[in-house]
Amino acid sequence: MFCTIYGGRLDQTRIHGHWTPACAKAAIPRYRVHDLLHSVASSLIGAGMGLLEIAHMLGHRNATMVTTVYGHIAPGDHSGAAAMMEANLARHEAGF
Repeated sequence: MFCTIYGGRLDQTRIHGHWTPACAKAAIPRYRVHDLLHSVASSLIGAGMGLLEIAHMLGHRNATMVTTVYGHIAPGDHSGAAAMMEANLARHEAGF
């Protein structure tokens, strides 16, 4: 979520040192930065972005962490499987 001008990750201490004053100045509740990370990941999953792409965006080496933590949020996981099963059953009933 936060990066240097070169695209690298910012040090956590630097982020937290600026975060509280920024929240106060904007007159918004001070959420933990980690909570924002969860919000970003959840929103991207809900929008249909791929888990591997989200993992890389969050700085993970693979999608395992994203799948473990956020897998329950992924939309349409079961609806796609249900549609495939329905299509297979319809072909079977039609004699194919």
